[in-house]
Amino acid sequence: MSFILDPVSKNREYRELVHQRKQCTLCQGVKNPAVILDGRYDSNHINPWTRWCGNLNAKVMVIGQDWGHAEAFIRNKGQVNPLNKTNNKLIEMLSLIGVNVEDTYLTNAILCMKETENLSGTTKTAWYRNCGEHFLKRQIEIVTPKIIITLGVKAFRTVKRVYNIKCSNYLRDVVKYGEPVMINETKWFPVYHIGKLAQSSRPLDKQRQDWVRIKNFV
Repeated sequence: MSFILDPVSKNREYRELVHQRKQCTLCQGVKNPAVILDGRYDSNHINPWTRWCGNLNAKVMVIGQDWGHAEAFIRNKGQVNPLNKTNNKLIEMLSLIGVNVEDTYLTNAILCMKETENLSGTTKTAWYRNCGEHFLKRQIEIVTPKIIITLGVKAFRTVKRVYNIKCSNYLRDVVKYGEPVMINETKWFPVYHIGKLAQSSRPLDKQRQDWVRIKNFV
C-alpha cells in the first residue's frame, strides 16, 4: 500500500526535491534551468510544465518526454505556452476523460534542457535513468496520483525501468492490451505521444480512443 503524505508534508517534500533539482549536475549534454542565464528564468517548481500545472493533490499525473531545448526556454522566459499545438492537444485529450488540465500534475521524464535547438533531437538513456531514479519516482511518491499517463515511448520506458515492471518493452503492445498497469495502488496508462511526429505511429483518432478508455478509471 502506498503512503499518502498530508498537504503540508507534500509541499515540504516538493520544495526539497526542487532544491535538489537546482543543484543537480549528473548529466552531460543538457542544461539545468538553474544555470541557464544564471537561473534568470528558473522557478520554484521541478520544471516549466509543473509550473504551469502542478497540483500536488492531483488524481491524474501526466509524464512527457522532455520540455525542450535551452534556447526555447530562454525565448519563452521559462514559461509554458498553453496555446502551442502539443499543449492544446493535451487539453483536448484530458477533456475526453473529464479532467481539466489545471487539476493535473504535469512533469517530464527529463527535467533539464537539451542543448540542441532541434526539439526532436537525440536524447540519452542516462538522462532518463538519472532523472527517473532521482526525481521522477520521488514526484510520484509525493503526489500519489490515482492515475499516471505517460506520453510516448521514452516516458513509458522510464517508468517501466524505475519500477522494474514486467511488461512488454514495446509501447504498442501495452496500449493494445487496453488495461492499466498497476504501480502499487496507482493505475498507469502508457499512451502515444500527442505531438505531430508521433501521429505517424498512431493516428489521432486511435489516440483519442486510447484516452477515452481511461475515463472509466478516473
